[in-house]
Amino acid sequence: EWAVKPVGSEYWKEPCCQSCPVPGSPVEDNWVWSRQGLVNMHLPERWGFLQFADARVNKTKAVKNLQWPLRSIAAAIYYAEHAYYSSPSLGNGTFTSDVTLLQKAPAAPPVPIPHALDGTCSRLPEIQVGEDGQTFVATVTSRDGKMTASITNDRYLTVQG
Repeated sequence: EWAVKPVGSEYWKEPCCQSCPVPGSPVEDNWVWSRQGLVNMHLPERWGFLQFADARVNKTKAVKNLQWPLRSIAAAIYYAEHAYYSSPSLGNGTFTSDVTLLQKAPAAPPVPIPHALDGTCSRLPEIQVGEDGQTFVATVTSRDGKMTASITNDRYLTVQG
């Protein structure tokens, strides 16, 4: 969000951050109600949850998103693939179907989930890479086999089950 100042009959952007550690800093003011870790609202895997209820505050049991573990693992695969792709010593401009190589990729924030790629939290991910190495589709299935998440190299994420 940018502050604006009137200049004649127009409004001009005036960087003036009010949520920064130093209020009034001459930078863009980015704030959200749930921490995302990056200045980028286009990362749905990092959005918070808001639960509405009719009961009094703290008297309602939290509703769990049963898809969340698989969505998080799929996002971890996405970031690991892109870290691998960007690494001159690993992918050097290509994606991989080898999960063990993804485990060697540089830390893949913003979703560093311990055991995300080793089959502890889900079945081992299955990754199909396009012939030219420029695309991938990764699929991860819940331990009980009832739910499957798929994510592509452009972050398109779907969950079934």
